[in-house]
Amino acid sequence: MKNDEAHGPDLEAHGADLEALAKGLWGRLRDVLLVAERIESFSFTADADEPERAAVSEADADAVATDFVLRALRAASERTAWTILERTADAQNEGVALEDLAAALGLPRLVVSERVSDLLQIGLAARALDTDRVFATPAGLELVRVVRSVAGGLSERVRKARRAEGGKVRGDGLPIL
Repeated sequence: MKNDEAHGPDLEAHGADLEALAKGLWGRLRDVLLVAERIESFSFTADADEPERAAVSEADADAVATDFVLRALRAASERTAWTILERTADAQNEGVALEDLAAALGLPRLVVSERVSDLLQIGLAARALDTDRVFATPAGLELVRVVRSVAGGLSERVRKARRAEGGKVRGDGLPIL
């Protein structure tokens, strides 16, 4: 994908790194698992002889991982959250002030703050409270790269389909590919 006004710096220059995305999501999922383990091992009575339970069994690993990835995709795919993620990815280490995000989106600061919180929950964004700036995490950067890479390939197919000459055309004017 080219560097353009709509997408800012070319984050796909080195291609999407799915392992980096998985590693970034793992950082957040690990924190969630550690908290769940602490909660599971908490005893509500001093003399409780309750057996220790694991918050997640090895057999549940696939289901937990899949759910976490889908949760990340769901959080990022909401249009306002996606715009926040893209802008923070484009800003890279500089981050974006929450006020600037609110102004750019034309939304109240509270609404934007809540969308940022959704991205924080899943580990795609970070927020510096002292400067009130929002940053894309490494996982957030990689997710932007993945989406832009796939979208770039898809948009190129659309352009080629629209430019095709002499080929068979369906009733809606699009060439049959």
